[in-house]
Amino acid sequence: MLVAPGSSAIFTVVASGSPTPTVQWQLSVDGGMSYSPIPGATSLSYTVMSAMLASPSWQYQAVISNYVGLAFSNAATLV
Repeated sequence: MLVAPGSSAIFTVVASGSPTPTVQWQLSVDGGMSYSPIPGATSLSYTVMSAMLASPSWQYQAVISNYVGLAFSNAATLV
């Protein structure tokens, strides 16, 4: 996703299942080699309120889970 510095960026994922799955957004600052949970980012959409000039390797992904298992969204790079 390409946005101007200082602009907002919104990432959205669609998830369904039974029981209703939970969502946890994650951030990678090393080109997708490892991800860390973003505190409080647990809804179907995650907003970066003010994009800053960051490393082009920063990637966001959602982890969707319930007791049946896990699913990972495709990673999106914020540029």
